[in-house]
Amino acid sequence: MFNKLRFKIIFFYTVLTFALGLFFFLFIVDLVRDTHLSIIRKDIAEKTKLTEVLLERGGAFQARDFRALHGEVRRISSIIKLRVSVIDLNGVVRGDSSRDEETLDNHYYRIEVRKSIEEGRGESIRYSNSLRTEMLYSARRSNGYIIRLAKPLDEIDQSVASVRNFIISVMGGLFFLAFLVNMAISKVITRPIDETIDFAQDFARGDLARRIFNYSDDEVGKLQKALNHLADSLQDKINTLVLEQNKLQVTIDNINDGIAVIDGAKKVVLLNRAFAAIMEIKIQPNGRYFYEAIRNSSLNASIERCLADGDESRFEMELLNGMSLDVNINPIREEKTLQGVLIVLHDVTERKRIMRIKTELVGNLSHELKTPITILKGYLETIREHLHDPSSTSAFLEKALQNIDRQNSIINDMLKLNMLETAPVFPVERISLADIISNCVDILAPKVRERGIAFTLDLGDSRLELMGNRFLAEEVFFNLIDNAINYNRPGGSIGVSSEIRQGSLLVTVADSGIGIPDESRERIFERFYRVNKSRSRATGGTGLGLSIVKHAVDLLGWSISVKSGVAGTEFMVSLPYSG
Repeated sequence: MFNKLRFKIIFFYTVLTFALGLFFFLFIVDLVRDTHLSIIRKDIAEKTKLTEVLLERGGAFQARDFRALHGEVRRISSIIKLRVSVIDLNGVVRGDSSRDEETLDNHYYRIEVRKSIEEGRGESIRYSNSLRTEMLYSARRSNGYIIRLAKPLDEIDQSVASVRNFIISVMGGLFFLAFLVNMAISKVITRPIDETIDFAQDFARGDLARRIFNYSDDEVGKLQKALNHLADSLQDKINTLVLEQNKLQVTIDNINDGIAVIDGAKKVVLLNRAFAAIMEIKIQPNGRYFYEAIRNSSLNASIERCLADGDESRFEMELLNGMSLDVNINPIREEKTLQGVLIVLHDVTERKRIMRIKTELVGNLSHELKTPITILKGYLETIREHLHDPSSTSAFLEKALQNIDRQNSIINDMLKLNMLETAPVFPVERISLADIISNCVDILAPKVRERGIAFTLDLGDSRLELMGNRFLAEEVFFNLIDNAINYNRPGGSIGVSSEIRQGSLLVTVADSGIGIPDESRERIFERFYRVNKSRSRATGGTGLGLSIVKHAVDLLGWSISVKSGVAGTEFMVSLPYSG
């Protein structure tokens, strides 16, 4: 209850109001009593003088006639309505209006009597045993006697009680009213503070748009205004930080390398999309222990080791899916204290593949160039031994020339491939696809007839033209048709057709050849890759034709796909065409 300022204000102001009310209550009660006593004292003083005058006129006072004095005292008491006593200087009561003097004790030691004897006048308030009530006694020395008047104070008590009851009623009403006013005032005082607290709590919970409106010009209003300015400043800074954080997160997420940060408590602080994709993480990793998200024992062991001894670690790792990774684990330190580790995964699968391809390329190229030279050397040595036998040397010369042509084809294809890879740009021109394909067919027609292959050409509109490069287009279709011839069956068929499909021109080169196994389909565009090496050499292929096709298609902005089975192979070239 007292944790709230409003209740503290109500409590303390209620206590203060009660204390002030009690003080004024006691003060007024005392004031009323003192006022009554003052009036009574004044009245008694006047009546004492009257009594003195009446006693002197009666004569019993001077004659020392105590019986007559007793009667006189009673008569005066009935007039002034007060108890009257006459006491000598020895304290003996000589006359009393309430009781016979013989029954009264000696009054010498009564306070008012002693004071009047000593000082001429005395007064006291005490409980009267004879009258059984509190009395005000006022005594005065006169002509060798003490004249004492006494008045019961029950009148004062009644008056004070009446005033006290009235004050209690009034004070109760005022206290209740003050309590209500106090509650209202405390509510008015604390309402802005409550609004400020609500604002601070909402702002802390993330409601950055919350503000305080209709604030006053007092100190609390100035505080609220300052808090609004502070909230505006904080929101600007938070927005800036969030923007920078989002930029950083987007940047990190779009980095191809896998990046993860593990804190000192072994929990994931940051993990980008590339890392999750590489390690095949399906759960939300942030806030989890790293070994709950990363399911790789060798990587986890390296992370544990780095967190334990703070040493960086670099190594290569191969995943079960065949991906090769270059792993860097670096400790994160702040003031020589290890705060966590940074893990960077670099995918080197493609680099390794390229290195493997280069190695195979060098081996294949060496083999492809060495084989014709070796054969050529053998034929030349044989010719040297049979120089005087023209019939034998003529056949050997023919075969030697064939190997020279084969070596020359390999070199020409290598030069073409190198040109496709290194040329900065190829000019774009309007080309006729029908003319290009027909020209390629004409060049390869003798080879088709030699192998007894049935050839069909269906290009639809022979006037079809589009933007491209003639040299690159010729390389694409010449090599595709030549490849279909080389890998076809004797007496097989080749068909070249075109159709417009969904805004593209699709040219298909289909053959009834030996087909391509599924495991080789992704590698047929690599240099010197052969599905069947013995058959490739028998057909005279260089192993570079489809590599030239792939590079030319990419330079033209076209796309190529392949379908193959036991019934043959289809290469489909898709060209953008707007009609």
